[in-house]
Amino acid sequence: MKKIKVLHVIGGLNRGGAETMLMNLFKHVNHNKFEFHFLVYYSEKETQDYEKEVINLGGKIIHVSSNNMLNMFFDTYNICKKEKYDIVHAHTLFNSFISILASRLCNTPMRITHSHSTGQMKKENIIIKIYIKVSKLIIKKCSTHYFACGVQAGYYLFGKKLFDKKGLVFKNGIDLDVFNPQKKSDNNQNSKLIQVGCIGSFYRVKNHQFLIELAEWQKNNNINDIKYNLVGKGNLEEHIKEQIKEKKVEKYFKFYGTRNDINVVMNFIDILVMPSLYEGIPVTLIEAQACGLPCIISNRISTEVDLGLNLLTILDINKNYKEWNEFIHKKYLSFFKEKDKEYIEKVITQSGYNIKDTAIKLERIYTDGIFKK
Repeated sequence: MKKIKVLHVIGGLNRGGAETMLMNLFKHVNHNKFEFHFLVYYSEKETQDYEKEVINLGGKIIHVSSNNMLNMFFDTYNICKKEKYDIVHAHTLFNSFISILASRLCNTPMRITHSHSTGQMKKENIIIKIYIKVSKLIIKKCSTHYFACGVQAGYYLFGKKLFDKKGLVFKNGIDLDVFNPQKKSDNNQNSKLIQVGCIGSFYRVKNHQFLIELAEWQKNNNINDIKYNLVGKGNLEEHIKEQIKEKKVEKYFKFYGTRNDINVVMNFIDILVMPSLYEGIPVTLIEAQACGLPCIISNRISTEVDLGLNLLTILDINKNYKEWNEFIHKKYLSFFKEKDKEYIEKVITQSGYNIKDTAIKLERIYTDGIFKK
């Protein structure tokens, strides 16, 4: 039987929410039925986190330059025309219109636009506003399917009317064989430091600046029992390090770079913080709840991420450092224990975040979309 050929337009293959979700799916779909290609917008000279894994799993990486939008469109069009994909699945927010329009002109049978966000960081001047409006229009007209990680992410890209009528919430499944509560002391009160984790790329949306200001407030108030463990990389990393040095709060921070053992990190830290300016449904927060880890998150993150395990605390990020400090000290001992694995797995599976189920769901959607037209 001929494999169903799928092009995922993902932009990059570094560790991030959409990329991790996609790699989880790629590992669990039936490789005898599906062939996955990944269109990325970075140079072949650059190596990104998931490249080796993609190749080892039998995937193909296609590099397209992002220097010129017109060239991006024609390159994508030529790729779609040559490869004759059954499905194009775009994950690049407003830029998805490029691959969706190109695949529409190539008569690709199934064209999915997948929203992973509830906002974007570009300043919305008149040109950006026109670009967004035109992009949304093309995406709405040329897509056959409208996916989102959550309802709010769907409303953001497709509009409420269209998403309520035709949209599908496709949840960011995780591997429960990897993410689960592991042995952790029932009481860390003898430890001198509360180990706080912040897992996320160094981009403005992740709002590391808030943690620097929080650490400065803690220093000024003689609170010295906190260590912020920062995991990730990104173009603001050096700037963040400079800010930490400038504020003289170096003792509060430790940098770990990119890690491929996030499950180990989550079972080392006492609490996870995420002060983001906006998010859809962060995979990291699903993973953290699977590990039974208490989390303090920004009120800009969709509440859809809360799985009802009583692990998430939502706080404002409007300079309320005292409140964040109080909740870090209050919540860091409230993690689940290893004995609670079965209960957590049941809740996450019932909530639709078990990767084994989401992979089967994707296979069914892909197959029905091609063979039931």
